[in-house]
Formats: sequence, structure tokens, C-alpha cells
Amino acid sequence: MGFLDKLFGKKEEKEQPLEINLGDLTAWLEERIREREDGAVEELRPLVEGIFDARETTKEIVMDIRDYEFPKDIKKRVYKPVLTSKPAYVKAMLDGLGAINMGEARSFEDLEEFHKAVLNVMKAIQKIQLGKGRYMTIAFRDEMFKIGTTLNMIIDSLNALGETLKEGREELDRLRRVISMVKEVIGKVEAVRNAGERDVDGEIKALVEKRRAAENNLRDLLRSREYQEWRGALEKLDDIGEKKSLHRSRIVNSIGPFTRMFRKYKKLIEDGAAKGDLKVLEGYLQDPVDAFTREGPVCGGINSILNRIRESLENGTLKLGEKEGSKVLAKIKLELGLMGRLRAEMSEVLKKEKGLQEALASSRVEEKKNALEEKLKVLVMGIKKLENEKTNAAAEAEILRAEVEKLAGKIGGELKKIKGKTIRVERPVF
Repeated sequence: MGFLDKLFGKKEEKEQPLEINLGDLTAWLEERIREREDGAVEELRPLVEGIFDARETTKEIVMDIRDYEFPKDIKKRVYKPVLTSKPAYVKAMLDGLGAINMGEARSFEDLEEFHKAVLNVMKAIQKIQLGKGRYMTIAFRDEMFKIGTTLNMIIDSLNALGETLKEGREELDRLRRVISMVKEVIGKVEAVRNAGERDVDGEIKALVEKRRAAENNLRDLLRSREYQEWRGALEKLDDIGEKKSLHRSRIVNSIGPFTRMFRKYKKLIEDGAAKGDLKVLEGYLQDPVDAFTREGPVCGGINSILNRIRESLENGTLKLGEKEGSKVLAKIKLELGLMGRLRAEMSEVLKKEKGLQEALASSRVEEKKNALEEKLKVLVMGIKKLENEKTNAAAEAEILRAEVEKLAGKIGGELKKIKGKTIRVERPVF
């Protein structure tokens, strides 16, 4: 059942048209908006709670890292960057996770602000994972694997929340547009009632015709496939930006924990104890996201690195403790199965982004739209100036009546889209 089906109920085959008085229509629409906004808070609560649950799990793991004290005899042998990076990493992560917070959600806008805030926090956490986090995998490999998993859980819930909020915002905006049209109609009805008789000379008629022609041209442009594609491309480009950021985070969370193993494998290659492409490996050590983005469809570079590390572990060239080695092998097996799909998704996002950017750069739609709107603005100002010089209220009343009927038709069309059936608006006689 769709978003508006939940709000208004599914369309019945033999429903009679709903009749609403023009004066009552604004209140009726505002009630629909309140119902939907209140419903959204409850409908989206599981996603919000899922983000908080994953946040708490991540905080617990980070605090485990914080509370761990290296024994004195081991502390001397621990890689120095681990010791110096640990406090900074813990503080940065706890600060970031602590920013994922929200009081009681009372409105649709609260949920939108929460989504925007968490998206910014996840971008910051991504930088932390790429920075101090890369040293934590040396001493806290298991914990860092778990953190990567819980962060991806937040990303998945955040993505689902964003998609639902976008759909809801479009529908709420449509309801508010109808309210604006209703208020405009009511205002014009009042103007007709208050207006006296007036004559419309040929100059005014000519400007009115030009205005209508300009409105028709603008309307045709706004309804054209060219405009819809341009407007859609702008919206899609915004969506692509968010998806690209989420994919980058997934790449970091999947590949980042292998940084220590990459360094060990690099040393084996340099010593001649193992084979491999040093250039590709160094690319993943410097910037895993960029290196992964450059991969072909089959992810030959990263798959080769992981497979050769697996072989080195199995034949004993790369030495790890039995428990750690088993965990690394299991992680390699898991990621080998996911790399192709992750690369395909990222490739599709980048392909769409490039296509949208090229389409927007070559389009003249915005230029055409601005020119038509400026022409229409000049015509409207000209008509208003002449009408102000006239005193025949009767002619003005007829123009206003026509505009009321025109707007009433638009309102009926929009209401049918919202309700899914005909809604008859009872207008006052004037």
C-alpha cells in the first residue's frame, strides 16, 4: 500500500465523489498533513531505533578498546603509533557516536533534521576510520571488524530512512501546494465580490493574450519531457551524492581492517618471499576507496591481493597465530564474496553521476525557463499597471471569475492525484 493509500485509504471501485465546500477545504487538507506527519513518526520509529541500537553497540566496542591496558612486558613491544593513536581514536569515535542523538521526534521535520545530522556524523566517522582507525587494527583486529559491521548497520538504516523521508516530503509538499491554490481562489472570489464594473480596452486584452501565450509556453516547457528530465537529473544527482558517500563508507569498512595484513604482504613481496603487484597494493595502502574505484568489474586487483595473502597464510609464508590466522582467513573468504557486488554498485553510481553531469551541462532548459518567466513577469506588471488606471470593476470581475475557474480546475486535478478519486469542490456563487 502506497504512502497516500495509508493516509487516505485505497480507492474503491464505485466510490461516490467526495464533496467539500471551498471554505472548508484548507482545514481538511491541513488535517491530512497532520495525520501524515504524526503517522510518519510512528512508521519510521523502528529505523531510528535501529540506528540508536547500532550506535550503542559500536560505543561498547570502542569503550572496550579504551579500557584495555597493555601489560607492561607487552607494552614495550607494541607498535608505537598504536599507543599514541588509541586515546585520540577513542575520543573522536565517542564524540562522533555521541552526536547521533535526538530528543523525542514530534514532527516530520525532526526526522529530516535527524537524518541530515547522522549523515554528517557518518562522514566524519569515515575520516576517523581512515585516519587513527588504521592503527587500531594492529592490536584490536577483532574489535575493528565488529565496528565495521555495526557502522554498516547504521548506514543501511540511514539509507532506508532517507528514501522514505524523501517520498513523504514530496507528498506533503503537494498537499501544501493545493492549500496555496485554495487560498488564492478564496482571495480572488473576495476580490470579485468587492470589485465594481469596469471596461477592458484593447490594449489590456492584447497584454492578457500575450500573458496567456507566455503562460502556455512556460506551462508547455514545465510539462515537457526535456524539463522533466532536467529537473529529474538535478534530483537524481543529489541522491547519487548521498549514495556515493555511503558506498565509500562501505569500502572503508570492508577493506580498512586489512591494512596491517597489506603491510605484511608488501614486506614479503619486497623480500622476494611472495609474488604480487606492488603498485596495486600500495594504492590500497594509500587510498583504499580510490584504489577500489579503479578496479575492473571482476575486482582483479583486490581479489588477487586477498587470494595471495590467503595462500601465504595457508603455506606459512605469512605467519600469524592460529586463532588470528583463522579469523583473517574467514574475513578474506567473506570479503571475496562481496567485492564484486560492491564494485558493481559503486561503478553504477559513478556511471550515473557522470551521465547526469553531462546531461545537465548540455541542457538549455534553465535558460529557456528563466527567459519565459522574465517575459511573463513583464507582461503581468504591464497588465497590473493598466488595470490600476481603470475603474470599471465589472470587467475586472469577469477576469477574476475566469481565473477562479481555472484555479478551481487545477485544485480538482491535484485533489484527484492525492485522493485517488474525484473530489467536487463546492464554490460560492459570485
